Amino acid sequence: MKNILQGIGIVFTLITSFLGLLYYLKGDVLVSGLVSSVIVVILYFLIQQFLKNKSEIRKNRFSVLSVILWTIYVVLSIPISFFLIHSLNVEINAKNEIKKIAESKIKSLSEINTYYETKTNEYLSRLKVDLNTYLILYTTTPLNSIQRNDAEKHLKNSPYNISEKTLKNITSINYINQANNLITAKELLFFGVLDTLKIENKNFIAKYNSTFINWSRLKLNFAFYELDNIRFKNLNALKTAYEKNTNTKNDFTYNYSKEQGLMDNPLELWKKHSPYYLIIVVLLFNLLLLLPYFLEPVSGVYMKKTDLKNNMKGGIEI
Repeated sequence: MKNILQGIGIVFTLITSFLGLLYYLKGDVLVSGLVSSVIVVILYFLIQQFLKNKSEIRKNRFSVLSVILWTIYVVLSIPISFFLIHSLNVEINAKNEIKKIAESKIKSLSEINTYYETKTNEYLSRLKVDLNTYLILYTTTPLNSIQRNDAEKHLKNSPYNISEKTLKNITSINYINQANNLITAKELLFFGVLDTLKIENKNFIAKYNSTFINWSRLKLNFAFYELDNIRFKNLNALKTAYEKNTNTKNDFTYNYSKEQGLMDNPLELWKKHSPYYLIIVVLLFNLLLLLPYFLEPVSGVYMKKTDLKNNMKGGIEI
């Protein structure tokens, strides 16, 4: 039974320390698995040394061997216990909050796109009004008049950039069609990048949305932090497209929540939830690891003086 309980303690310690490292390292499965496995394996063989040398340790608790073995155990158990607590803290106290943050991140992808669409449509609406105004002046005022020359100057320059050849073919009859064609061309420039990002976002959400809902631990960290990369990339791409097509700077600003849920920050997560009861769990599973040592009988135990006196009383029975 003691070996079974120790096995339970080893497996639990391995899994929880692995998860704690996984959360701390933002999903690095290879390093998390390697570090936690190595430490737990060393602890196991260290306990075998405790069993092998229990008699000597009990006879002289401050012997060189005893001090070395206990020092190594404490040094290794501290990081394992630290990440064990962190994994339990995430699983018990932060799990639902992290799910909500992930949901908020996914929602912000759509909100960024909506913000871009709103800004773009507002700009195109203003552009269309101004364009029609200049085209009306250009097509209805006399040649070489100040109003016509001013309108022609604006139409040739940014943001319209209408060529002189095209201007010569614009009349009071067809200027509306020309204006609509120009706005349509502008829309293609604005919304081409947005359509591409929408497809990429849709594919990512279809692939990883269930990761957060089902709390798929091995993929969770990658998906959670990749959402930040996607939001940053999307915002930069839309900001660049907007400022390039409007010939403006610093006119596209969108702020989204930077909250991360503290999966990668064990100390701050501990301060937030203060789960002191988890220390009891750590002590319990350290006890399970050491249980075979505590229950192992000590060989070569000397009889106490009182026992010797009791055995010397009475005569010899024939």
